[in-house]
Amino acid sequence: MAHDRCPRPRAIEQRLDAEAASARLSVDALAQRDADEARDAAQDTGNGQTRVLGQSGASGEAVKKVIRATVTTYQAVPEQTDATPCEGAMPDVDFCNPPGLIVANNCLPLGTYVAIRGEVYYVADLMKRGTPCNVFDVLTSGENWKWTNEPVTVL
Repeated sequence: MAHDRCPRPRAIEQRLDAEAASARLSVDALAQRDADEARDAAQDTGNGQTRVLGQSGASGEAVKKVIRATVTTYQAVPEQTDATPCEGAMPDVDFCNPPGLIVANNCLPLGTYVAIRGEVYYVADLMKRGTPCNVFDVLTSGENWKWTNEPVTVL
């Protein structure tokens, strides 16, 4: 006897579509990051854009990357995000009441920590497609600022 599957509620379908789109963005961002890292490794690191600190290999010391970036701000409001401003790329994070300092970037993996001006931020959101890898958008409760050529250290 064949059983027909019950159709999923529309809200679940929309959430699954959003998750699939987010996963595609993450994969695209990782591919872009890998391409950028390969390009940076092939270039002279003295160009002022990106430099690698520390050593890798036998010493086991972690490699830290310093990115010269534009750092801007955004707020969790529909005018600056979408119709669901409290939801972002990281599931289970309430962007309207964030658990800590959050930053958006399209090329670092979600969950990465970065240091900007002595503060440690958690990469928990993405920006619109096509935003360059050297742009970071800090979630704030209302402050607006923009820093250019700012060193951002990937931790």
